[in-house]
Amino acid sequence: MPLPWGDARFIGMGFSVFVTILIVEMIGSPLMKSAGIIIGLAVGSTISGALGYWSATQIHQAPKATFLWAETFKLRVDGTLILPLMILFVCEALVCMPSIISTSEISGIDVEGIKANTRIQGGILCDATGTLISGLAMSLPMVSHAGNNGVIIVTSNASRRAGYCACIILIIMGIFGKFGAVFAAMPSVILGGMQVFLYATIAVSGLRILATIPWTRRDRFILSASLGMGLLNIVTPTWFSDVLNYTGPNVQLAGFLEGVNLLVETPFILTMLVAVLLNFIMPADRSHLKAPLSPERTVSDPIDQGIRRDS
Repeated sequence: MPLPWGDARFIGMGFSVFVTILIVEMIGSPLMKSAGIIIGLAVGSTISGALGYWSATQIHQAPKATFLWAETFKLRVDGTLILPLMILFVCEALVCMPSIISTSEISGIDVEGIKANTRIQGGILCDATGTLISGLAMSLPMVSHAGNNGVIIVTSNASRRAGYCACIILIIMGIFGKFGAVFAAMPSVILGGMQVFLYATIAVSGLRILATIPWTRRDRFILSASLGMGLLNIVTPTWFSDVLNYTGPNVQLAGFLEGVNLLVETPFILTMLVAVLLNFIMPADRSHLKAPLSPERTVSDPIDQGIRRDS
């Protein structure tokens, strides 16, 4: 009998992973700390397996080996999906940018400048190319996994070679179905207990980057407005569902409006869109620049008082 959402047993299994990661970080050796995520998954998987929450059905049904295009389909262009997929590609780019910036900050490299912009452009191009290939392989658009930031923090390893090894492992998991099915059969609460920690590192990196800006009145206003819209989505996820509620026969229009709803009802995407738009249209704030006093004016002059007060 399936358990209801939020059942105490699910929460307990998820916390077993989270608490294991914390314990390893506090008392583990340097090598154990680097493998804290794997140890947490192992402990959670052992507990859930002993309690009978694993299902071997997926493992038995998975093929021993497979590859792309083992089964071919006739490709065609579905007009009803063009606009929604275009919006998905926009969402992918918006998700990719903060992930790369956060990874750069954690790795100790520049998050601003020409090299940083080149790195972001390369990441978006890589995701776009992978998404194009995944579309030809009858899969959905791909996106950078933001949880990698937490992996870098836990393992203290930002080497590109580690990324190459991870790519090889993912390819092996895709080719040998039994290998990938083991992770697919893992209870979602076990992965959730790990992701609670990993995804929180994104917010921590964002706060650390925000701490380096001068915090002018303009910056505060943009951040307050964008975060307000994002928090609105978190508190009431379906607040926009009745705004573009179309039930007519036009399938293309229905798909487009569904894509718009996806764009608006995703908190971090709406937050980024509002922040980018306000940063583009709002005039620059020069109140943080201290203007020197001229010989003809004193500190008591209204202009100088405004400068000192704003600064």
